[in-house]
Amino acid sequence: MKQLSSIELYGLYAVVALSPHLFAFVQQYKQKKYAEKLIKIRSKKVKKSQIQSEWKRSGSIFIHAVAFAIFCEWGLFTTIDYIPQTLWTFSLGVVVLESWSYISHRLLHHPTLYVIHRPHHESVVNTPFSGMSFSLLEKCFFSFGLLFLLGLISQFVIELNVMGVFFLYLAYFYVNSIGHSNTERKKSGYPKTKLGSFFATSTYHSLHHENPNANYGLMSRFFDRWFRSEVSFYSSFFEKVVTDHKNTSSQTHCFDLQDSNSEKVTGKKAS
Repeated sequence: MKQLSSIELYGLYAVVALSPHLFAFVQQYKQKKYAEKLIKIRSKKVKKSQIQSEWKRSGSIFIHAVAFAIFCEWGLFTTIDYIPQTLWTFSLGVVVLESWSYISHRLLHHPTLYVIHRPHHESVVNTPFSGMSFSLLEKCFFSFGLLFLLGLISQFVIELNVMGVFFLYLAYFYVNSIGHSNTERKKSGYPKTKLGSFFATSTYHSLHHENPNANYGLMSRFFDRWFRSEVSFYSSFFEKVVTDHKNTSSQTHCFDLQDSNSEKVTGKKAS
């Protein structure tokens, strides 16, 4: 099986290190260029202190590249055999990523561990850089945990290759930047479609920042619906956002959030 050279691996590490900021800058550019066309979820002005904090904490995002490099240098994920192997690595990785995202996210909302995750929730109104605003400890926990699970699969179940894991990281960074963009791209009625009943939206994650005990999912609604940790008013709030996007009043977009408390989920209160 073919293995990447040291130079090729270092190139992958560099891309993993730099791509989160690149995606954030792209989102920021789109928001400025297409401001009139984009559907804004929250119109409330972001405080300067929040922007400064997000910039400071964005340095923690480099730990993804460090973790990726450590596992590759240990001899895991270094092979690059053929396209099917990359595809199954990526596909299986998506399942592991979404599962680990939900599990780790809920764990970090436990009162004992919430101090690790609290810095991220200082971003009440999301910006393209909110998706990088985490404590260093949280990013270590998330990235090393993800790679540990993928490493176990690669060693004992089916061999995973480096390119599949690499593209998995890029997909994660992209989805994270979209989810924290504070702009909605889907059309009216999307949450009630077959795709929308499974996949999450930017509005979905925005509700999590207002309702910390619900909507933990990253890319999908699957685990939230299974464990009854999804806010019950998601669809109605989504419709209000996409139909009233021309109204710049934050009160208009937040009517459900003002009238609903964070415990209003589809089942019992999420812990």
